[in-house]
Amino acid sequence: VFRAAEGANPGRIVLDGTTGATTLAIKGDTSVADIVVNGSLKSLGSKTTDLTGHVTVTGAVPKVTFDDVNGATLDVGSGSVAFAADQVQDLSLTSAAAIKSVKVGQWLDTDATPDTITTPTLSSLAAKGAFQARITAGTIGKVTVGGAMSGSDVRAEQSIAGLTAGSISDSSVFA
Repeated sequence: VFRAAEGANPGRIVLDGTTGATTLAIKGDTSVADIVVNGSLKSLGSKTTDLTGHVTVTGAVPKVTFDDVNGATLDVGSGSVAFAADQVQDLSLTSAAAIKSVKVGQWLDTDATPDTITTPTLSSLAAKGAFQARITAGTIGKVTVGGAMSGSDVRAEQSIAGLTAGSISDSSVFA
């Protein structure tokens, strides 16, 4: 159990020797800059926590949840992962294993560095609003964007099961 002073946000959290039974639950309306996990986790984050930095998990983490994500990277080592967040901005998401799902309110790219999702397999992606990231995967399942898809490159080495968007501009789809 980690406790921060009233009104303080944790700057960096480092966990060593964790297993698939370990959960990192962050309670309260807060933000965290960096998380380093040398091992695996059962789950990471919460619906009330913002991510403003870098997350590295050397092992598996089946479930990653944040409220808002801004200017961050997320690197997952092994095992499939499901990622959920409300508002995403300027994120690079990399998984050495399959990404089961990505569910976001919207994903905006507001800086000069391209936002990316890189994985061997992306089973599904759902964005309620706009989506402005690049996807590179061996296989891509169903992609659903409720708003505008812009500035996106969707690249699958093998196949894309389906892609639906409210509108598409300045984007490419390759399979």
